[in-house]
Amino acid sequence: MHALFKMVTFVDKITSGRRYLHIQPNENDADGEETKLPVRNPITSLCKPDCVRGPPSLPWWSKEILKIGETFLLSTHAKLPLHGEFSYKPLYWEWLEDILVRCKDKLTTLHLFDALYASLFLYDRCSNLIRAVCEYWCPETNTLHTSKGEVSLSIFDIYSFLGLPISGRLYDEVVPTQRELASKLPLSCTYLFIAYHKLMQGRKGKPTIEQWISFWFWGCSKYHASKKPDQDNRIPQLGILSLLPDAGTRGWSDYQAIFDELGVATGQRTETFLAAFLSCCLCIFILPVRDAGCIRPSTFSIASLMASGVGYCLPTAVLASIYKGLNELSRSSHPGRGGGHFPIHFLYAWLAKNFDAYELIGEASSSPGMVKFSGLGRAKSFQPEEARELIGSGRGFRWHSSVINRHRETLVDDGKLSRADFAYFVSIRSSFVTYRCEDNLSMEHYCPDRFSRQFDFYQDVPADLDFDNLPDPEAMLRYHHMLTRYGTGSQVLLPG
Repeated sequence: MHALFKMVTFVDKITSGRRYLHIQPNENDADGEETKLPVRNPITSLCKPDCVRGPPSLPWWSKEILKIGETFLLSTHAKLPLHGEFSYKPLYWEWLEDILVRCKDKLTTLHLFDALYASLFLYDRCSNLIRAVCEYWCPETNTLHTSKGEVSLSIFDIYSFLGLPISGRLYDEVVPTQRELASKLPLSCTYLFIAYHKLMQGRKGKPTIEQWISFWFWGCSKYHASKKPDQDNRIPQLGILSLLPDAGTRGWSDYQAIFDELGVATGQRTETFLAAFLSCCLCIFILPVRDAGCIRPSTFSIASLMASGVGYCLPTAVLASIYKGLNELSRSSHPGRGGGHFPIHFLYAWLAKNFDAYELIGEASSSPGMVKFSGLGRAKSFQPEEARELIGSGRGFRWHSSVINRHRETLVDDGKLSRADFAYFVSIRSSFVTYRCEDNLSMEHYCPDRFSRQFDFYQDVPADLDFDNLPDPEAMLRYHHMLTRYGTGSQVLLPG
């Protein structure tokens, strides 16, 4: 199958039994090179139609004894790698400011504004505290073991940090076929692939994040952040949005050359521009899970669908990536030689919120979500022994950090819950959190019964877990629907 576009041709081909999407240059482009991307079926196409039906009861979870691993950290002297940490990218903040102004109403409607706004800032950490977390982290239960009980990051924590929707599609990041590109995806997705193809011309490796930003954003540089302590930093400050020009003053004249080069129609400009940015944000802030420093073309379909109004359940995907990254570090006998890529800046915010590991000063204390924990030099410093004592003892942990309105006795999932109440409902359901990034299918235990005191519930002896099977598409989709099911009629008696 093939589809002609103004400047390129999209073709589906099979090579050595593997399917690829070929982006071929126009016949008039004698120097153009072909771009070849591996194609994978979306999870929904791999599952049986009835795979998500049936009651959300999983009696087989407690039939076998949990298999406890033996290795946590053996190399405590090595430098702990922090892959996936959000850091300064030239022109990213300038582009983000432009997006927040141009698309404010649309982003607010899609409940994406707070999440993007959170990436306008840097997040500090104490490395010794992160190391202590890895030492006390149990990968079999996805919880932090303290002398006072188990604690962990919850779905509600991620929701409260970013305000992202809990309901929506399973995060399934793949490169589509030409047929899917032409019939099932917004036109903006095609423009993103054309842009990617242009960036691939004359390059041996994958296009970097910096190259992607420079292709789309032609504004002036305002900010700079250096890791060297003796250099001045120019980074965004709280309240910066109130100082920016109104959206009505921002036309598209500066970007006309880009849109002409890609063949973007006038009515597709805003959506395409937003989709290009969302793809970048997914790669470096929300889910930096692989190909660090490069733009992932597999994000294009999700970014374009999000820009068109389709919702994705990002909090569960973010939590699954954090669990997986911590598990890889905890299981590694040589963590200093490498570690998993995951959005570790959310772990910084969680530690700051629950372990009093951050100095809240001035305007930051009243900022929304995780922004209150932003800023350089505000993470409290701990020596290795102090960090281990703080984490291992559970001293000062905020045990009721996820408690909601105490003035109600019951909460009923009647299909009319507010976004926050539904996020709470989902957060206290035991299940699996899942996501897919190309060939990487991730499915992690989510066991709020093991850290129920964070929701102000009595913490009983938790049941055994059984997870011998590798994640498969059908199970991932089934657990996702069971976890995020809405309007079940179930009730929760809220602690008084």
